[in-house]
Amino acid sequence: MLHKHFSRSGASRMFSSNINTEGMSGTNKHVLLTPVDVCEVVAVALYDYEAIHDGDLTFKKGDRLKILEESGEWWRAKLTSTGDEGYIPCNYVAKDTLETEEWFFKGISRKDAERQLSAPGNVLGSFMIRDSETTKGSYSLSVRDSPTGDTVKHYKIRTLDNGGFYISPRITFGTLQELVSHYKRESSEEQPQFTQET
Repeated sequence: MLHKHFSRSGASRMFSSNINTEGMSGTNKHVLLTPVDVCEVVAVALYDYEAIHDGDLTFKKGDRLKILEESGEWWRAKLTSTGDEGYIPCNYVAKDTLETEEWFFKGISRKDAERQLSAPGNVLGSFMIRDSETTKGSYSLSVRDSPTGDTVKHYKIRTLDNGGFYISPRITFGTLQELVSHYKRESSEEQPQFTQET
């Protein structure tokens, strides 16, 4: 269980999430964002948050929030679905990036990916996309390839000059989300088959 301590307006607060990171290096799915000037920044909720004090904003995992003001660990935001405004803990949201995808694991090693995908509860086709250990700025795909969990295959996700992605040059994708969507539907001898995220 992770615990984060933040303060806003002089009051100390403690938040916890139900993410088990025991024995996992680099898989902390909390994303701490640094303050920047914003124009139209949208973030996605990574966890549920129930308002504790007046002025806080309650939201659910997956909700989209327009960030109105970034200041320290507490940001003022507007829930796009309802228009409600209030303060949110910044580590409960991520700007609309890969880090909001449940299948993306930033900073996880090949060895940790194998351990996680081989764990009970994961089935044939369970997968994750992670940062490449060998090529900075690139990604790798790890897929459980046997029902018993003793085989995990790794694929290098290659980048096109125009910013697209591919595993096999026969089919390319504009985004990693499109790549994942395709391989969840299609598979072949040399291509991975995805069934569920880890």
